[in-house]
Amino acid sequence: MSREDFETPSGFADDFDFFIDDARFGYLRSYMDGQVPLLIWEGHSPDAEDVTEVSFPLGTGWTVRDSGARVEHEKGRKTFIRNSIMGHLIRRVVDELKVEQRYPAFFDGSPREAKIWAGFGFHLKREKITYPNLRRDDSSQGVETERLMPVAILKVPGEKAAAASKAPKDVQGPAAAAASAAADARASEGGSGDAAKKLLRTKLVALAKRLDRQQFQLAALDMPGVADDPELLNEVIDDSEEGLWAKARA
Repeated sequence: MSREDFETPSGFADDFDFFIDDARFGYLRSYMDGQVPLLIWEGHSPDAEDVTEVSFPLGTGWTVRDSGARVEHEKGRKTFIRNSIMGHLIRRVVDELKVEQRYPAFFDGSPREAKIWAGFGFHLKREKITYPNLRRDDSSQGVETERLMPVAILKVPGEKAAAASKAPKDVQGPAAAAASAAADARASEGGSGDAAKKLLRTKLVALAKRLDRQQFQLAALDMPGVADDPELLNEVIDDSEEGLWAKARA
């Protein structure tokens, strides 16, 4: 018996790659009984094969138009509120993941148009998001929720995604896992320096979680970009608790 036996996970996929085949605005009966408009990504995941949709609530005052192609606000507002889930999503992709460096055409569209998301691939992780308390007569810290959010850009519209194995990653053999990770790394080479390095590290961490230490190190050394980065290379071959494999498994 261990401490992990007493954990109570949500049961939802919370750390996976997702590729957006199409995007729309609409409603889901499973969210607020279908009364609140959402941005809905329709797509596929090589990690979580049962996940075909990822959604983000828009906030109040928005109305879906043109069969889900766009939304309008009842007060004519053009932007989403900063503290809404959509606000968090836009800031993450624009300010933190620096989408403009990899895909300047993103800004040819509008966040009120669903089509700007079609063709992207993101690595998604479930995060805690806190809505700040805006009432001066209330000393509480706000309301906390959990949402899937992008943590890395895997693909932009027009790029060819790396071929994914039909087998779930956690049951792929070392050779298949290494080949998949190397293909992902090659696909990322066209990105900016910082973005490409962040994506490479994300892929290395995922690889470390699937392979034993020696298999991970051999596979990682074959991935483009690892041998060219002395700091990253040292982390890969470090057998101590400070090495990348040990940290990923901690």
